[in-house]
Amino acid sequence: MVRSASKNELLPGTLEMLVLQTLTHGRRHGYGIAQRIQEISDDVLQVEEGSLYPALQRLLVKGW
Repeated sequence: MVRSASKNELLPGTLEMLVLQTLTHGRRHGYGIAQRIQEISDDVLQVEEGSLYPALQRLLVKGW
């Protein structure tokens, strides 16, 4: 997974890309998206509500 060298955080835009990749396999609600990302990352990534829902809102505003 792509990570910042100085922090244990995802690089900007990575969460949106993970969400979009997850949704290519079908519709999911927010909790389902978070669970799928955690599953495909072998529990390395855990997406919290405070990150996921703002990312979903940004995608919605962009029309994606």
